[in-house]
Amino acid sequence: PAFASDFSGAEWTVRAEVQAGAVVLVLDAPDQSRVGVASVMLTNPGSGYTSAPTVSFSGGGGSGAAATAATLADAVASVTISDEGDGYSATSTVTFSAPSSGTTATGTINRYDEIREVDILQEGSGYTSAPTVSFSGGGGSGATATATVSGGRVMTVTIDNGGSGYTSRPTVSFPAGRAAAPPPPQHW
Repeated sequence: PAFASDFSGAEWTVRAEVQAGAVVLVLDAPDQSRVGVASVMLTNPGSGYTSAPTVSFSGGGGSGAAATAATLADAVASVTISDEGDGYSATSTVTFSAPSSGTTATGTINRYDEIREVDILQEGSGYTSAPTVSFSGGGGSGATATATVSGGRVMTVTIDNGGSGYTSRPTVSFPAGRAAAPPPPQHW
């Protein structure tokens, strides 16, 4: 039998052992080092596609990932992962088949053990320049990101390097905003 788990679609396994003259069922945890393809981020949607291109994954020691692309107009609009595979590293690549004419789409893979996005829960205020984004905890390392500031507030965070080895959500922090005058009171 198989049991659902938290490990990116991996499965628990059950095996029988004889211990002290009795048959005992042993539950083995899934391979927590499994690194599947979580999603594909398009870096260039390409052009000239009259049908959806094939999507393939290679390099970095991974295997088993499968995906389908969808087009809108003549470009790749999205990629849906149908099997995340496992064993993929930061050097793994995604490849789209070429259109009959135009430019070939390109993208990068996001793995299950890396940071893929940052949701801004509080924009802060008083930033006169983009703050440094830092990640701590979560069991991994190497994630880097760049913040964008507008009107003294952090508006977006772009992942520059997803890092690797994250087994839980890390803490994301920014230094305090720089001194800036508060906005004037609103009069209705």
